[in-house]
Amino acid sequence: MIRPICKDREILQSPSRKAVKKDLRLARDLKDTLAAHSGCVGLAADMIGENVQMLVAEMMGVPVAMVSPVILMKKDPYVTEEGCLSHDHTSTVTRY
Repeated sequence: MIRPICKDREILQSPSRKAVKKDLRLARDLKDTLAAHSGCVGLAADMIGENVQMLVAEMMGVPVAMVSPVILMKKDPYVTEEGCLSHDHTSTVTRY
C-alpha cells in the first residue's frame, strides 16, 4: 500500500524501536511507497509515520528491505548533497 510521506518533525526525530515479526507488513508498504516516488532510492519507516527500525533501499535497481539494520563498518567518507521526501530542501551530508 502506498503510504503518505510523513513531514511531522516530532515523529521524524523520535527514536525508532527494533522491528518485530508483526512489523514485516511495513516492508511491502515501504516498497510500494518507494516505487510511487520517481527518483527516490531509499525510504525509512519513519518517513511513512512508523518509528520502527526498517528501511527499503534500491540496490542495482532492486528494492531491498532491511529490518533492524546495523552498520558494521564505515570507511572512505565522502560528502554529497541529497534530498529527502520528508523535508522540502536538500542537505550536505557525509556518507560512507
